[in-house]
Amino acid sequence: MSFYNNYPEFFETSNTGAFPNRLNYRSKVLIENNTDVIAGKNILDIASHDGRFSFSAIKNGANHVLGIEGRKELVERAIKTMNKYNIPKEKYTFVVGDIHKEIMKIHSNSIDTVFCFGFFYHTINHFTLLSEIKRINAKCLILDTAVADSYQPIIKVKYDDAIKESKAIRDSSNANNQMVVGHPSKLAIEMMLKSLGFDFVYLDWENSDISDWNELSMYSTKHVPFKKKLSQFITKIKNPNFIQTNKRISIKAFRDI
Repeated sequence: MSFYNNYPEFFETSNTGAFPNRLNYRSKVLIENNTDVIAGKNILDIASHDGRFSFSAIKNGANHVLGIEGRKELVERAIKTMNKYNIPKEKYTFVVGDIHKEIMKIHSNSIDTVFCFGFFYHTINHFTLLSEIKRINAKCLILDTAVADSYQPIIKVKYDDAIKESKAIRDSSNANNQMVVGHPSKLAIEMMLKSLGFDFVYLDWENSDISDWNELSMYSTKHVPFKKKLSQFITKIKNPNFIQTNKRISIKAFRDI
């Protein structure tokens, strides 16, 4: 897949996951394979970063994308790149702000599909966020997230360093840059979705004709590099309670409204 090869500006607008192979296949699996809930729809892009997936959504037929991003410099880069590639201004709106506050301003029935890519493990307010997505009456949620690799319905709590572009934004109420976030397990996510009336399916990375798993092994149980497997095995021996948190899943969730 080579979607972003045609728009190479996105390889330069962020230091976070801006690898061609990773961007191209995430566009394919998360967006291009889901145009049934994107083409002609109004999209909310949670933590829209540099606009990479908002852009892909528009190129795949989205009517309008509302991107909410906590870092002003990333929003500025998103708008600059949209202008560079001649995306009409009426196709997108980017807002700088905390998604937990900004989503409360969104009117019910104004959003069809929600993207939550790479954010769900940078918050501690998972259920509140999902409840707001239900409140705005979105028909579909595409959720792509790292998960705690546990068979139990848990949330592994840890710190994010808010100084880093790839981490949670700083909460003004915090005295330092160490933000408390949580990595939910698959079962925890399933329980939250079911309790809010969502049906869901997992997007199938293993059978998505991926020829190069470089920078994508977190989506696979078959293509994890040997060194990584060995490191995890040794860590598990030293600490039997160790819970791995870099495994990723992608879910397409629906509500019958």
